[in-house]
Amino acid sequence: MTLGYVVGKGGNDFDPQGNYTRAEAMTLIDRATSEIIDESVSGQTYAKTLIVRKAGATIAGATIRGDLIIGQGVGGGDVVLDNVTIEGRLIAFGGGSNSIVVKGGSKIAAVVAGKPNVHIQMEGGVTV
Repeated sequence: MTLGYVVGKGGNDFDPQGNYTRAEAMTLIDRATSEIIDESVSGQTYAKTLIVRKAGATIAGATIRGDLIIGQGVGGGDVVLDNVTIEGRLIAFGGGSNSIVVKGGSKIAAVVAGKPNVHIQMEGGVTV
């Protein structure tokens, strides 16, 4: 399966053997992510990957068509996912031993622990 994030040279895209510019890097980031958040959100739909950068965020009633990445900036802090549908993967690079809580009938296609000792707590009818 191709996600279309990186495309060969032709439309101002990447040359895998060459150097790339900041504009090309930003094109890749734009293609790969819908949004990067630092605070709580509710009722949103994200067409691509969503990145959570800071602890204390709650994502409620949201649909994420790509991956949800819990970033390193979360550290050992808390992130709550309440009634969230993730069609891609939940990838945890941040979060501590009990700090990522998934609840409220959330549906997640797959879970990836991107760092050691991260614990993802599932409550209340979560489907993975």
